[in-house]
Amino acid sequence: MVDRNIWTRNYAPKSLEDMILHPVVRNQLENVLNNPQSIILYGSPGVGKGTFTKIFLENFGCDKMWKNASHDTGIDMIRKDILPFATAASVKTFFNNYTPGDQEYQKQFKYLKVVVLNEAENLSTEAQNALREIMENNETRCKFFFMTNKLEKIDDAIRSRCHLIEIKDPHLPDILHFMEKILNEEGITYDGSILSSFVNEHYPDIRKTINEIKGHCKGNTLEKGDFNKVSVRIDKCFIDLRMYIAYYGLKRKDVYDKIKDEIEFSVTRKVFYMLLDPKLQHKVGLRKKEAVVDCIKVFYPLKKWLYDYTKLE
Repeated sequence: MVDRNIWTRNYAPKSLEDMILHPVVRNQLENVLNNPQSIILYGSPGVGKGTFTKIFLENFGCDKMWKNASHDTGIDMIRKDILPFATAASVKTFFNNYTPGDQEYQKQFKYLKVVVLNEAENLSTEAQNALREIMENNETRCKFFFMTNKLEKIDDAIRSRCHLIEIKDPHLPDILHFMEKILNEEGITYDGSILSSFVNEHYPDIRKTINEIKGHCKGNTLEKGDFNKVSVRIDKCFIDLRMYIAYYGLKRKDVYDKIKDEIEFSVTRKVFYMLLDPKLQHKVGLRKKEAVVDCIKVFYPLKKWLYDYTKLE
């Protein structure tokens, strides 16, 4: 049976005021609404990059093109789709529900168009080079919204043409209050400590927190998540990796350099070294541990190695 009660959709913010944001970030996004410009929204998954973009497009009702750069990564997409869209004149009025400013403002932005590039870190070097010229030549008629988890993979020349906005981690109590509101409206009974454990475990990913809470609702009750088993399994992977490094005489720096660009979240070398130290491992959040483990499994045969290192005894 298809579940039509999708919480992430039903409770998605409809305006900037509804979003859970750090105060500094809220001011930056408010400025974008009042002064449309090319921007790069960056930060960890589930913190609101896509939500704000949809709010912006919905408010203005402008002529838009939305591309997922994880599907279309090459220069052909830039030439065949984005270039014709960016260079053509728009006949669609920019304003819809949101009309700030005076007549001069409306004259400047009336026929503005927006290109959205989600997961922009996946764009090839050739594609990013082609975008630079398009952005420069069409600055007054077309703005670009880049969304990414990895700002460092966006070309410096593109960064210089955009306003950079980091969607910083929102205040944790605000997320907790939002989850309480959802559960109350859904008629779900819950223990405050159990709800807090979900929010803490998946912070700052609001989308994942909602999905995990919904998945642990049995009937009309929120049940406790099985976080300990997940944590134990992950910690065993790091035991495995330490033994692998020791047996083959690898350098921690070389292992980190090999996987760092593939890790979903920003994990510094210092944090990676902490994960390899059983005394410091507990200081790293579960989400970063999971991201590193997912990456390690691509490069190192951990399961196979788990049975090999017993020979060292």
